[in-house]
Formats: sequence, C-alpha cells, structure tokens
Amino acid sequence: MASVSADTADSGRAEEIVAAAAAIFSRKGYVATTTREIGEAVGIDNSSLYYYIKSKEALLYEIVRSVYEPLGRQAELIEAEGGDEATQLRRLVTAHLCGFADNVEATRVCYADWQHLRGDYLQDIRGRRASYGHYVQRLIIGGQQSGWFNPRLDPATATHAVLTLLNSLNLWYNPEHSTSIETVMDSYLTIIFSGLAA
Repeated sequence: MASVSADTADSGRAEEIVAAAAAIFSRKGYVATTTREIGEAVGIDNSSLYYYIKSKEALLYEIVRSVYEPLGRQAELIEAEGGDEATQLRRLVTAHLCGFADNVEATRVCYADWQHLRGDYLQDIRGRRASYGHYVQRLIIGGQQSGWFNPRLDPATATHAVLTLLNSLNLWYNPEHSTSIETVMDSYLTIIFSGLAA
C-alpha cells in the first residue's frame, strides 16, 4: 500500500516530508494542518508536494504505520522468543514504552488522529491494533491459566486497561521535562503487574 514515493532517489525526501508532517500534526492536530504548511516546512510548494505523497491522509497513514509496524514486529519477536506469559508481557511493556520514547511526535499523532483514516488505510491500522491487542489478551489469559495473573480478572477488561495505560503516555510525557523513560517504565511495570497479580 504505497502512500509516499517508493523511488529510492526520492525516499529520503519523502521521509523528510513525513517527519515534518508528524511535527506539525503533533503541534496543531491533523485536521487543522494544511498541506501548504507541510510543504513550507520542507521548502517545496504545494503542487510539488504531491510528487512525493498521495494526500494529507496518506501522510497520516505513514505516521500511524510508523508506530504500529514496529510494535507488531516487537510482539512477533517476543512471542517467538517464548518464555512464560509474565516474562513476555514484561518485555512487551518495555518495548512499547521504549518505542514511544524513540518516536514521540509520531506516537502522539498516532493516538490522537488515527481515527481520521478511511478505507484501506483505516482497515490496515485496525488490523494492526487488533493483532497487538489479541496478543496481549492471549498473554493475560495464559498467565491466568498458569497462575501468574488473577483468574478473577476479565481478560478483555484487563487488556484494555494495560493498553490504555501504555498509550496514554503520549498525553503527558515530555522527554525534555519529564522524568526519565526508565523511571516511567519501572512505575508502569509495577502498576501493571501489581494489578494483574494472582
């Protein structure tokens, strides 16, 4: 699903445009941002911008995909590595938070604006979100069966609670002014595993 130029010679410019869009969307919001502003940020006129992108929505999709694709890959790697459910969930939480810290602007845009996507873009992102959520829920159910997690917890509710806590980091965390991501990680792990504990 190509939404920006795939030509090798143009890929660097396309990535620059996506990064500029992420910064502006993060600051102003997707709806309030114009493609003219994005073009000005990278020094090209509005008509030239469409040589590299299909649309403003295509830019949003690339930003959102840049968040969910690494999360999906990390989940696949963690599952392939194996280990008990508590260990896998701990690795997942750590990878999720590290991914946020490495991609702050895109993550903020992702969780604030992904619902503005339509058609194939929306279907793709919904699939990625569902796959990730199903993995977390499988870990919680498996952990309940293995005695790691409280069997009285509703797995779907517990899954939503864990993911909501992780994803809400974008609402308040500022890497320049907040506490370190390592400290946040320690606190989140304590909160999540205390809540799930058998």
